[in-house]
Amino acid sequence: MIRSTNLGKSWGAADSGLSNVYALAVKDTFVFAGTNQGLFVSSVNSNRWQDASSRLPGKYVRCFAVLGKTLVAGTLDGGVFCSSDNGTSWHSVNTGLANSATYSLAIGTTHLFAGTGGDGVWERPLSEMIASVDESRPAVPFFVQLCQNYPNPFNPTTTIRYALPQRSHVTLTVFNALGQLVATLVNDEEQAGAHEAKFDGLNLASGIYFYRLSAGSFVRTMECLLIK
Repeated sequence: MIRSTNLGKSWGAADSGLSNVYALAVKDTFVFAGTNQGLFVSSVNSNRWQDASSRLPGKYVRCFAVLGKTLVAGTLDGGVFCSSDNGTSWHSVNTGLANSATYSLAIGTTHLFAGTGGDGVWERPLSEMIASVDESRPAVPFFVQLCQNYPNPFNPTTTIRYALPQRSHVTLTVFNALGQLVATLVNDEEQAGAHEAKFDGLNLASGIYFYRLSAGSFVRTMECLLIK
C-alpha cells in the first residue's frame, strides 16, 4: 500500500508490513485497512498500523462504508458489522442477509446495499443499521488520545478528556505562557479507557495556558484560554 500527501504528485510506502489490502476507509483521524489477516488501523499522519483483528469477528475484511458516525465493514466470513466508536467495538447487523460473504457496500439515500458472493445484492434501511449499533461498551482506543478541553475559553474551570489503549503511567500538567508549571492534574498509573480531569483556574490570571499529557512514549501539548 502506498500513500500520497500532495494530491498524488508523489507516493511513498505506507503499509509497514501489511499485505493483501482489499479495502480502505478514512474516518475522523483514523485509516482502516481490510486484509486477509483481519482489520488494521492507523492514524492519518502515521505509517504505524495496529492489529485490530481481535475486535472484529470477521477476519477477511473486503469493504467499508462510512455512515455519519458509524463505520460499516463487510467481511467474507462474518457478514456486515457496524462500529460507532472508530472500530473499538463492533456489532453484527446481519439480520435478513442470506449470504454472509460480503464483497461490497454502498450507501444510498435510505438504505445500505451489500453485494454478496453468489446471492446478489441485499439492502437494509439505514435507520435500522444505526439503531443496531451497540454503544454501551466502554471505548478502549487504539492510540493515546488527548481532546480539546471543554469549555474553551473557560472561567474558571474546564474539563480535559483523554483515553489510553493500555494501562500506563500518566502525567497531565498545565503551564502558563512563560512555560512555568501551574498545576499537576494527574500523576499516576491509570487503566486503559477514557478518563477526564478538571482544571481550576480560579486563582490564575486570564490568558493562554498549555496542558501536556505524557503516557508512555506519547507526549502532546494543547492550548486553552482562561477568560475572567
